[in-house]
Amino acid sequence: MRHTETWFGETNVKWDSGFPHAHTQKKSSLTRLRKKYACKIISSDANKLRNEVMGAAVAWNIAQGFEVEKGLNGKDK
Repeated sequence: MRHTETWFGETNVKWDSGFPHAHTQKKSSLTRLRKKYACKIISSDANKLRNEVMGAAVAWNIAQGFEVEKGLNGKDK
């Protein structure tokens, strides 16, 4: 993950990964990173199920009453 790019051979005591030290803040930072990576993987052109998943996401958003931007259905790319 990206936090490993900050490691330059220091011991774990000296290594500043960029994550907060408080447990609740660290947990929310990791959750944000997981969401970011999941979004990148799901919406990647290399994902064979991209159009199916993106179409289902658009359908869910419409059913929930959210506005959907043109081109987000995975077919207009």
